[in-house]
Amino acid sequence: MMIGTWRLIVTLQPERRWRVLFKCSMMPDGALNSGNVEDQELIDLIEELNKTTDEEARKKLVKQAVSVIEANTLQSYIIHPNIVVGVNDRVKNWEPGSEEYYMLNNELEVE
Repeated sequence: MMIGTWRLIVTLQPERRWRVLFKCSMMPDGALNSGNVEDQELIDLIEELNKTTDEEARKKLVKQAVSVIEANTLQSYIIHPNIVVGVNDRVKNWEPGSEEYYMLNNELEVE
């Protein structure tokens, strides 16, 4: 992740940009937390941010959260490969993976 780019975005418009990075990608139950990030210091900052209404205090919390992300090299992935594959029960000896294109081999069978 290019944290420098995120720093620019979240500090210029923290009210609009912090949710995807923090709430969705950096919380243990976040919908986009495919990196399984779980950092208690960061969790505490995000929870405090969610309760804070003062704009200047929120900006300060956003900057602190970004510092924690940088210091601990936490990763948030831009691409989330949630691939759904339907395979007929008649197909044998083949398991779908996360590839976009599948390579079929001579062991694949269709009954």
